[in-house]
Amino acid sequence: MKLLNWAGLGFLLGALVAQAAPIDDPFPSRSWPEMAQEYLGSDARWVFDDQVVVTVPDMAVDAKNVPVKVDATGISSALRVVVIVEHNPIRRVLAFSPKLARPVLSFRFKLEESSQVRAAALDAQGLW
Repeated sequence: MKLLNWAGLGFLLGALVAQAAPIDDPFPSRSWPEMAQEYLGSDARWVFDDQVVVTVPDMAVDAKNVPVKVDATGISSALRVVVIVEHNPIRRVLAFSPKLARPVLSFRFKLEESSQVRAAALDAQGLW
């Protein structure tokens, strides 16, 4: 099974800013601003970068059982992680607060149609 690493949403802490530059939306989408407002908050600030990694198969064998891994260890002190799927009846698939655990989670979910899987990690400064 070939796996794809898709950049999620995240933030760069002061020291990391010099090492990695924010990137454009990896999945250009007209509905992203609306989804961000709904699932991250109406006044949410976010940047796209490669500090949050979403790993999914390029082709799911069973759409009712799609494996996903979200790794937000690139975000120092991630407070919350949200997984959003654009073309799905339930867009916010998962939200968790890592607390003292590492911000890494593998899970499976039902996908109605082919779609982008996004992950956002919230930092202590309130930036996704």
